[in-house]
Amino acid sequence: MKGKDIEFSKTWKTAFKNLSKMYVAFLTVYLPWVILLYFLFEYWSFFIVIPVLLLPLFSVYILPDALFRNANYPWKSVVNSFKTTWENLIESIVLFFPFLLAGIYLLLFGLWILVICFLLPFWFVLITVAYMGEIGE
Repeated sequence: MKGKDIEFSKTWKTAFKNLSKMYVAFLTVYLPWVILLYFLFEYWSFFIVIPVLLLPLFSVYILPDALFRNANYPWKSVVNSFKTTWENLIESIVLFFPFLLAGIYLLLFGLWILVICFLLPFWFVLITVAYMGEIGE
């Protein structure tokens, strides 16, 4: 990671302090993506599915960007997330796919409580720390 080392406790404090902003950013940014993905999978042909599967990879940094930089402009976070992911593509892939595969594996065995209580919060903090290192704050 580039930049300063960020303490986990400082990241958690900031995340909990901005929890309401995070929920607003989540609803205004991720909900349209879910609706778009539904329509793509339901009504369009399957040759469009491959690029659509990469959308979650490029959406990794939306919530940290909305929390720390663009809380009032969540759509700006989408642009910054795509830009940050493209500039740090290998690190983004390493942060995204192992957690995705672990989450799918645990969900298939009915261990969804482990995904919600442990995997998602740990993944969010890891992405936030990586994002803060990449933007140099």
